[in-house]
Amino acid sequence: MLALLCGVTNYTGKLIARCQDHPCSVDSKFGPTKKCNPLQTFEDIGESAFGDAGRYFITFVLYTELLGTCGLYFILAGDHLALLFPDYFSPAMFMAITAACILPTTWLADLSALSSIGLVGALSSIALTGVVVYTFLNGGVSDGFAETALVVPETLPLTFGLTSFVFAGHAVFPNIYASMEDKERFPEILDKSYAVVGTAVMLIGTAGYLMYGDQAAEEVTFNLPTGILATTATALIVVNPFAKFALTLSPVARGLERAAGFDIAGSGGKRAGALAARSGLVLGTLYFATSVPCFGIVMALIGSFTTLVVSVIFPSACYLKLYGDELEQSEIYLNYFVVLLGFVCAVSGTAAAVLSLASA
Repeated sequence: MLALLCGVTNYTGKLIARCQDHPCSVDSKFGPTKKCNPLQTFEDIGESAFGDAGRYFITFVLYTELLGTCGLYFILAGDHLALLFPDYFSPAMFMAITAACILPTTWLADLSALSSIGLVGALSSIALTGVVVYTFLNGGVSDGFAETALVVPETLPLTFGLTSFVFAGHAVFPNIYASMEDKERFPEILDKSYAVVGTAVMLIGTAGYLMYGDQAAEEVTFNLPTGILATTATALIVVNPFAKFALTLSPVARGLERAAGFDIAGSGGKRAGALAARSGLVLGTLYFATSVPCFGIVMALIGSFTTLVVSVIFPSACYLKLYGDELEQSEIYLNYFVVLLGFVCAVSGTAAAVLSLASA
């Protein structure tokens, strides 16, 4: 499943760059960005392919994904802080404390100040993989491995959303491609990035499966034997929400500010409105996180409902719309297969996640 989605999302990532290079010919009420080549954002691609309806649709899906991811950051922080300090507060209270600490970072007009923290977050993810693999190599294999089922059909649909979430970087690919000086290197850089991410998730997934099998927790750090390594892994997880929350929330906040006429870099009422809007978004995602604290199910729901649309279905659909007359028959069939695969996974995964949440 991981290998399939890694290959498919790598392919659709390259399609996004192709779609950005498609010349614009339709006037838009959203301003001159529509006339740019390459197109600057995912919303521009959607509008170029499907008109204003395409822009509205992909904007809704992207913002839903980003806000859901922010909610996941709160759940991660709350769960792991409660694990580190079990005698102090509940996970929900730790989420609230995390929100209070994160809130000032969302008020920054220039997020470049967070770049060093972002680097720490990326390194912490790599280090976490090392901790899990090290535990595996040093005798962490469970005695109950023989009892682990090869396939668990009832949870298979949830797997679609969980695994697709791993490769959910497509929302930022257009901005990266548009800003590159040497755009011809984009496929090469994408392949290298996917090699790193794919290797990490295969290592941590395989090690976790062999060690814990059916007894694997929603977050594998909960399975690690007590000691310095488990504490280190838990602390590393806590770093990520602080490093990534403001960056993840920023596109949604800026879109809201444009619609309302606010400006976080302005002064007076415009800045006050922007601060209030961003604070409201933080509190809203906090409410979501404390209301539905089922990390695995929420992750599967976001992955199925939004990530599969953004990373699998929409790129191929736009590519077919923009280049359909120029494609070989085999490439047309391939992209219809990708769209069909994404649709089946998205519908079944979303339904399974909603049912799981309802019974939680």
